[in-house]
Amino acid sequence: MVETIVLAIYLFKFLLTKKSYKRKRISYLIISIFLLIFTFSTASAWMLITKKIDSLPNWQELSY
Repeated sequence: MVETIVLAIYLFKFLLTKKSYKRKRISYLIISIFLLIFTFSTASAWMLITKKIDSLPNWQELSY
């Protein structure tokens, strides 16, 4: 969740920065792309972990 909030902040900074500040815009764009990739990779990792845990037999009893 924190990753998504930080991603939204940098995307808005990228969109609201004036075009005359080209260097700053490019840096916000690069950070946003990196955070987007990082967010999707962690989300898919959590989905994979959850799927593996749910496929275990009696996973609730084994967690105790």
